[in-house]
Amino acid sequence: MTPALRQLLPTTWDAPQPDPSWYKNPALKDSLEACREITRHHATSFYFSSFPLSREKKCAAYAVYAFCRWVDDRIDEAPDPAKIDPRSVSGELDKLLSGESALPFA
Repeated sequence: MTPALRQLLPTTWDAPQPDPSWYKNPALKDSLEACREITRHHATSFYFSSFPLSREKKCAAYAVYAFCRWVDDRIDEAPDPAKIDPRSVSGELDKLLSGESALPFA
């Protein structure tokens, strides 16, 4: 891990806890479906192995996978991956969590 990336990691994990029924929010239906489809298409084994999980955990896993996939694709498709600023990835995550992201699964 690069020192620049290490600086972006939180020093504590005291993040606010989401509403326990967040995954049932009708406003998130399209986003969660997009995350599920991204996972189903790109991570078939992961997708099928998630079936025993609760709906809440599946939704969370699909959302994490979709974001990680976006980051991975962004790096793989960059003309010079070394020039990608880790703060832009962190900034997009902040936008995602605040509901301001324009990502297709946001």
